[in-house]
Amino acid sequence: MVTKKNGGRATAGSEPEGGRRGASGAGPAAEPAGGDVRTSSARRNCGAVERGFAAIVAAVLAFALGPVASAQAGTAFGKVTGSVRRPDPAKRPETPVRNRGFVQRIRNQMIPPRPYDPLPYVVVVLEPQNALDAEDEAPPKTAARYELIGESFRTPLFPVVVKATLEIRNLGTEPHRLTAPSLPDFLPPDPINPKGVRSATLVRPYRPVEIRDPDSPHLKGTLVAFPLRYIAQVEPDGDFVIEDVPAGRWKVRLWYRNGWLKVPPVTIDVSNRRTTSVKAINFPANPQVDVPASGKGEE
Repeated sequence: MVTKKNGGRATAGSEPEGGRRGASGAGPAAEPAGGDVRTSSARRNCGAVERGFAAIVAAVLAFALGPVASAQAGTAFGKVTGSVRRPDPAKRPETPVRNRGFVQRIRNQMIPPRPYDPLPYVVVVLEPQNALDAEDEAPPKTAARYELIGESFRTPLFPVVVKATLEIRNLGTEPHRLTAPSLPDFLPPDPINPKGVRSATLVRPYRPVEIRDPDSPHLKGTLVAFPLRYIAQVEPDGDFVIEDVPAGRWKVRLWYRNGWLKVPPVTIDVSNRRTTSVKAINFPANPQVDVPASGKGEE
């Protein structure tokens, strides 16, 4: 039933003049039955499901095609893993006698001497065989942490990157007055208290810098800076991992104490979003190193 219109508008419960138009606007539309209402609601639900499914498909395609777009837009990265094998103690030469007393030395018949472990002094270094982008050559943004625990550093040799921030953290319970004999201005003269931090930066690569405490002659750590951030220390089990390596050809080298360890060269090809495994490298029983020219002498 149509009621009287008020100012050109139909009052509540009425229809506009000419009846309600259909989808084409050609004529009045029929009043939907109860079944049609349910069908319209189902259609709306199906439309929501289709839109949600389309969003999921788009997300999956973006994830799958992300590496391709990244490779086209910028640098592609991969991961390098490998291991360094300890030398056979039986093949190591006898330790040279630096001084001799009045009594001839004899071996301990109760406990055999602990074999020397060279791995804490080894750093795995990747050298690019092709040009890198400026961003890939930049130092890391996060600081490297060299931790002092009690009366010793966590590792006797710690690698850093040239011009990157280094933080020396005292995790022990006693203060230490740390100095660098070859770089007198490298660290401030005041002691580093427990939980204290000292920040510094190295600008010369391949030049070991010893950190000492004059009040604790046995406390010593060594820092070595490298030009690029694609370096890793060797874990106690001999394994190493280097993340975010730009795709391309690389040479794998080992730094030992104060120079390059003389071992057969290894070349690898790193692919985007893939892990490249380096064949196990045998540490020589009688190690020899090539000391770089920049690593000789004082700063």
